[in-house]
Amino acid sequence: EVARWFSEQQLRKIHDAASLVAGPMARDVPIVGAGTGRWQIRRLAKRMQRRFVDFAEIIPAGDAVRGEASSVAPASAVALLAGFQL
Repeated sequence: EVARWFSEQQLRKIHDAASLVAGPMARDVPIVGAGTGRWQIRRLAKRMQRRFVDFAEIIPAGDAVRGEASSVAPASAVALLAGFQL
């Protein structure tokens, strides 16, 4: 029960922030989830009545690696951004 409460609190914070940036976007713009917490982003998309797209679905790779690639996508993006700044 405690874990559910924390999960809901986290989702509310994410929802509030997402609502600020998604407001002017067309309703058919999906929410893309990446990382190990994308299950939470799936819940966010449902709450915001938007289509959810798992980053794994759009990675041009074999089925065997898509899930793992999606899980590490945020860390990979940070590493790439850091590399550009060096």
